[in-house]
Amino acid sequence: MPTRSVTPSTYLTNYTDLRGGLNTALDPELIDDNALSAVDNYIPDTRSGMLIKREGLTTASSVLTAAVTSVYDGALNNYCTLPTAIHDFAGTELATGLTSSTDPDWATFNAIDLFCNGTEVQKTSNGTTFASLGGTPPAGKYIAVYNQMVFLAGHDATSLRWTDTATYETWPATNSFTLGSTEDPITGLAVFKDTLIVFCKYSFYHLRGYGNLEMQISNRVPDEGSLSHRSICVTPYGLFWWSRNGLTFSPDGFSVQYPMLAKHPALIDAVNRSQDALIHCVWNPIEDRVEGWCFTGSSSTCNQKFFFYPKLDSLWLASGAAANMGASGLATVSGVTNVYAGSAAASGYLYKVEGNTDSGVPITSYLETKQDTSEYGPTAIKKATSLMVRFLAASGEYYITYAVYLNNRTSPTYSWQLPFVTPGNVFMLDSSVLDGPDILGSEFSSYNHEVFLNQRWTQIKHRIYDASVYRTRIRGIVNKGRLVKL
Repeated sequence: MPTRSVTPSTYLTNYTDLRGGLNTALDPELIDDNALSAVDNYIPDTRSGMLIKREGLTTASSVLTAAVTSVYDGALNNYCTLPTAIHDFAGTELATGLTSSTDPDWATFNAIDLFCNGTEVQKTSNGTTFASLGGTPPAGKYIAVYNQMVFLAGHDATSLRWTDTATYETWPATNSFTLGSTEDPITGLAVFKDTLIVFCKYSFYHLRGYGNLEMQISNRVPDEGSLSHRSICVTPYGLFWWSRNGLTFSPDGFSVQYPMLAKHPALIDAVNRSQDALIHCVWNPIEDRVEGWCFTGSSSTCNQKFFFYPKLDSLWLASGAAANMGASGLATVSGVTNVYAGSAAASGYLYKVEGNTDSGVPITSYLETKQDTSEYGPTAIKKATSLMVRFLAASGEYYITYAVYLNNRTSPTYSWQLPFVTPGNVFMLDSSVLDGPDILGSEFSSYNHEVFLNQRWTQIKHRIYDASVYRTRIRGIVNKGRLVKL
């Protein structure tokens, strides 16, 4: 949140926290002081409290011959699937001949990794070879392991089947419930706390039990359902999933909230509804956020990435190559846990979500603040004498563009190219590197770029644009000046 101060003739607005995220649900003048009216490819830095350009992509596999449809961290191996094959993360083919057009689901029963896609239900006991699951299981689309039982659903609209306790290949016909309806079909499974959650299109059910003959339907929540099993995330904050109202959140498995609807309803309106079932999300415990990918306009491949930080209650958008991912998942490789995402292209790669660039391509990022009026209000005439943008920057030679919109302009009124160079004194017209810069370690330097505007305004909005190969942190924006007319 910015700190503000006024005297009878001056004002000072100091934005020290811009982590409120995107809010287009309100007029730019009415959003919170730490919110943004526009943002792309900036996210909160959970370590410093500043803003930083999003992570890039680092290639993790050999070239793949089709779009990635799932990413799974199994007990025996890490897997990614293509429409007709299962691969490991290196790109090595482990199983072929898959025939389903449904994006698969995964689970692990003890040391056995299980896979289903609505046609094939398979297992691996060594992480390298797959075989059909025994016991004549239903050809489910959705799979979960709960209290030492394997559950399958999606083989028809309303049936849930499960194994005998402590087995994965014994499927009695009596281990079955009918849930939902043809208009409200089952769409996914998740284990949350001590409950098996069975999602339908417009509702969800709670099931509990410690044995195959003890399973009971304990509750039905009619408020909202899930449109994509690939979007369901179990987090320390609660359950997240994709519904007809965008990203949906339940802190307790009962009440339902709509953070995307509250922050950026325009994205929900822009989604290609024919692709709802393919929207995918992953919980990133390292960065304490949900990451999701959706389809906008008429696109049949993912073209919009979003981040939601529950602790900050903030939403962020991302574009570029990182948005064009067909599947995602959390995985541990060589002892390091990270988010992995697979290309939606017919010929692409599995990527580790990390790095400064998208596989060598610079990430273009920008943000725009709220439309500020100072403590004097929207009709008072002020004169800005000094604007300062504060950064924590990597050593290099590059520029970031800073601009301001004055008095309801729809395009920037003034803009400046702010230089970042190896530490030293640097000066350019209307801009200078102040206080050193102060070296913070061997990699980053503190930069304060001050611009002397000397212009009258009633409303002001700030914009920062960065097309460099660096992930420069934004520390804040300072606007100071004097009152001309109240």
